[in-house]
Amino acid sequence: HAELDVWIDRMHGKEVFTGEGEIIDSGSFTGKQSADGRNEIVAWLAREGKGKAATNYKLRDWVFSRQRYWGEPIPVVHCEKCKGDVLEKSHELHFYDQESWVKIMSGKKIVETRALNPEEHERYFGNIGVGEYLKLQNMVTHEEAFFEVNGVHTYKKLGDFLADRAVFAKMAPNKEYKSETELEEAYAFTPEYVEKIRKNGLIAWEISRVQPGIVGVPATQLPVTLPNVQKYEPTGTGESPLAGIKDWVNTTCPKCGGPAKRETNTMPQWAGSNWYFLRYCDPHNDTQLADPEKLKAWLPVDTYIGGAEHAVLHLLYARFIYKFLHDIEAVPKSLPDEPFTKLINQGLILAEDGQKMSKSRGNVINPDLVVREYGADSLRMFEMFMGPLEDVKPWNTRGIVGVRRFLDKVWGLQEKAKDGDDLHRDTHALVKQIGEDIASFSLNTAVSNFMKWTNTAATWDVISKSELGTFFVLLSPFAPHIAQELWEKLGHTDQVHDQQWPTYDPEMIMAETVDVVVQVNGKVRDTFTVAAGTADAELQSQALASEKIQKWLDGKTPKKIIVVKGKLVSIVV
Repeated sequence: HAELDVWIDRMHGKEVFTGEGEIIDSGSFTGKQSADGRNEIVAWLAREGKGKAATNYKLRDWVFSRQRYWGEPIPVVHCEKCKGDVLEKSHELHFYDQESWVKIMSGKKIVETRALNPEEHERYFGNIGVGEYLKLQNMVTHEEAFFEVNGVHTYKKLGDFLADRAVFAKMAPNKEYKSETELEEAYAFTPEYVEKIRKNGLIAWEISRVQPGIVGVPATQLPVTLPNVQKYEPTGTGESPLAGIKDWVNTTCPKCGGPAKRETNTMPQWAGSNWYFLRYCDPHNDTQLADPEKLKAWLPVDTYIGGAEHAVLHLLYARFIYKFLHDIEAVPKSLPDEPFTKLINQGLILAEDGQKMSKSRGNVINPDLVVREYGADSLRMFEMFMGPLEDVKPWNTRGIVGVRRFLDKVWGLQEKAKDGDDLHRDTHALVKQIGEDIASFSLNTAVSNFMKWTNTAATWDVISKSELGTFFVLLSPFAPHIAQELWEKLGHTDQVHDQQWPTYDPEMIMAETVDVVVQVNGKVRDTFTVAAGTADAELQSQALASEKIQKWLDGKTPKKIIVVKGKLVSIVV
């Protein structure tokens, strides 16, 4: 009855259930779990020709331009003469098919065709040539766009067009049609349209999108740089500060040679940061975005690290720009279409009051003051030591004092240095631990391991220079300044961060002894210590010889004995 009451309340609008559950009142889908039922409903709609599955991305419209001085200039100019030429030389083409419209607007399709019919004087397309323009109009949504004609091809019949693979592939990429009939059916040509093609032929235009009056700056004039001025104050008109710098704004159109004006909006900070990782692969290339072979060698990026607030948008747009570059093959097609392999969101560092740092709250920590008092390495290591990378952590100025004391202790280790290559077992273990900590981004654990090793090393009478050098190389990614100074004090003249990463001897870090647990009927009844590597038979023998175990056996013969090497002896009686 209680369940019925809940259902009635929902039916009366008192509560709307939006979670997962069991489907009701839905015909053949009734009784199914909603997660499975959704997929079956979509499959049924597809079979019935009433719908299909689709993936929707939460990619919002992006206002790319900014009305400010700072930012990369957008490399286009505005030319009234070229705008007039586009409008005067445009021929209207009407679209009623939304799918074709989307393909041509997205650049997936760069060839458009029409049947020729000289009898239709108002819509005869045979006189549209290279250098003229098509004004495409979506008769459903009333959108319009302009395209320049870059190539013209005519065919006597549909089969000739189908045979011209170089052109046909630009209209229907990744499509294979074996005959004219198959092509006619795929595009749902009407009998009247097919008859026009058979009578008069077909025309195909290779086209590219243009904006009337907007002309791209040619590669030979790139990059467009910001003007060097004393002041870049707002114009007071709502325009970018660049609009008031007439010597920079007024220029010559690279297409027609007439007067033109530069675009005065600049790109946002997102623009450069959406593809910088590609440029890192080949930063000095002055002819390409990057050498394709170098991109193949370095990409995809192994790990993307960013705060959750930052990464949500930046990650989305960086992937969007990368996918575009991948589609136009500025990035090799052989690479994955995702630029990043793994995402890690680092947690925020809160103020000491547990609130998010904010100027309005007056709780911001000035890192310059921290560096001045404790040093950059102390600040750097303390931020790592505060907790797991992904966690939100409150700042604690008192905590940095402990890290500074640790670094002071590290500095004092140089007094124990002596010539030699000896490495303690603890140092072999540290090399292993720090390598694993870095690989798993357990930076707080790494700092803790450095502290433990330093405390142990402080008890040694002497430390070989080789051992200290190994420690300083391990420390250098965490505290680069002190590591470099100490490296030089060992007599080195090169950079500590240029050294090979240390290796360890697995034999050296094996435990000398192990503690073995003994169970009787699943309950722990004794433990004993033996040398590491002791044989299973010896472990069993020692377990049975134990006075505590003999008490629990009470003279009975064990039914089964299970030995887990170096860890456990389990006895069943």
